[in-house]
Amino acid sequence: MARRTLTLCLALALLEAGTGDLVLAADRFSFRISPTYFSGDYGTGAETTLTYVPFDFRWDYSRARLKVIVPYVSISDAGSVTLTGTGPSTAVQSPAASSSDPSPMDPAGSGGLPAGTPAGGGPPAPPPGFIRSENVGTAQSGLGDVRLAADLYLLKGSATRPWITLGPFFKLATADESKGLGTGENDYGAGLGLTAPLGGGWQAYADAGYQVTGDPPGVDYRNVRKVGLGLGKTLKDRITWEGYYEDRNSLLDGVANLRDASVGLRIDAAAGTTLGFTLFKGLSGSAEDWGLGLSLGR
Repeated sequence: MARRTLTLCLALALLEAGTGDLVLAADRFSFRISPTYFSGDYGTGAETTLTYVPFDFRWDYSRARLKVIVPYVSISDAGSVTLTGTGPSTAVQSPAASSSDPSPMDPAGSGGLPAGTPAGGGPPAPPPGFIRSENVGTAQSGLGDVRLAADLYLLKGSATRPWITLGPFFKLATADESKGLGTGENDYGAGLGLTAPLGGGWQAYADAGYQVTGDPPGVDYRNVRKVGLGLGKTLKDRITWEGYYEDRNSLLDGVANLRDASVGLRIDAAAGTTLGFTLFKGLSGSAEDWGLGLSLGR
């Protein structure tokens, strides 16, 4: 808890120190909110709904875009699924699975008690990075993990030339892991994206990314490799249909890759306002069954 509070304070200090200079130096500042709803069991057998509402602050420059994403997160059945820098994934529950009966997974503490058990007795305290036993299976919500990211334009595109973008990111462990809203650890990584015009209003998309996943004590989460392919069609310069396929490995060994497809509609309205709708469909047992997203930006 103390570490999460320190991380949040550091994130807020960085924002307070840098936001004014960024706004003054940027060519353009924009804001987007994108509420997204997912439903599925993610291969756990427990039906879980996730609501993810990111508030996305963007500063645009001639060769880059900087982003600070502050999300609100809600989980209907905490403990079976958590959120990382690449999205929802099956999670490991706390070794302190019960507040009264130690789990066989509990590491031994002094006197044979589970690690974290108070000297005077009482229920064991879960180690950092794990959901509290009383929160398992309950609905939980709150601040998610703040994400700092950038899009660096290695090649600026045009109507006939592709865009090539390098996207480093750092996910700060600001979510309350005791509620199951995050892993309690920082993640970081980068991705490489390509947007290629095909003529006639068509565009092709491709991206690949890698995340170094932070490990809570006693857990070895896998790093995440992600690839995606998509196709888009712009109609009358203001309306774009997009389809996308994504594949990424799970955090846990022995769990199938998370694969899903999405189809979306983006409308570039007047005065720089953008409205979007996205429908998601999971294609593997470890992914969501379905999802729905909305976005509004200016």
